[in-house]
Amino acid sequence: MNVFFTDLDDTLFSSLRKHDAQQELRAEALLKNGDPVSFSCFRQRRLRALMAQGEALFIPVTARSVEAFGRAGVSGYHKAICANGAVLLNADGSPDQAWQRLLQRELHAIQQPLLAFERSLRDWAQQHDVRMWLVTEEGVGHIYCVLKSNRQVDGDGAAGPADALGEQAAQLRAAPPPWVGTVHHNGNNLAIIPRVVSKARAVASLWSALQGVHAECVSFGVGDSRSDWSFMNLCDFAVLPTRSQLALNIASQLPELDLC
Repeated sequence: MNVFFTDLDDTLFSSLRKHDAQQELRAEALLKNGDPVSFSCFRQRRLRALMAQGEALFIPVTARSVEAFGRAGVSGYHKAICANGAVLLNADGSPDQAWQRLLQRELHAIQQPLLAFERSLRDWAQQHDVRMWLVTEEGVGHIYCVLKSNRQVDGDGAAGPADALGEQAAQLRAAPPPWVGTVHHNGNNLAIIPRVVSKARAVASLWSALQGVHAECVSFGVGDSRSDWSFMNLCDFAVLPTRSQLALNIASQLPELDLC
């Protein structure tokens, strides 16, 4: 049996600006008002089709909240990992109650620190034209903090003079609050995630359970960003889009490669 643990955004679909103009696109995810915001190209759809062939399990692994995941219209999954691993959905879309109780208990102690952290950055966010919110799930509570620049940022999100999010990410990595486990910066998005929350932790739990049921399993980790490597590294094989943040990061460590 093949098991595909796969990221969604910038892996199976992307924003319009990240696609070539001549490609035939299909809307895959919607904004709250119903407008399409993410699209798939032929190659992304072919990758998804490959995951559905034969005896295979498809398990989305996403930072999206349950509500945002629902607006992506993803179907045919065995389980779904949402909110960076804080929520585990069953095939019918219902939350896994055991996982929910575990994360609710562990996140309880940092509800106030999360709120205080968000308050501490409000003036900075307003000054730099940055939207900010706490990802919150019913039955779990506040999970992690998201900052999103209203100005488009190109490249892999490296800090620079005009990149306020990059500078903020660097400061947080240098002196993180004690509850912070991951500071993830990619383009115009910055996520500050508690230690108890991770895609890798959720994938490890599911992968262990599947191996206990199926004698012969092969796992594939699919993703585009540096933060995805934490769960991809747990799988037998890693699959990543070329020119993605993760691919470019790997290539930067191999200067002899010709990327022309």
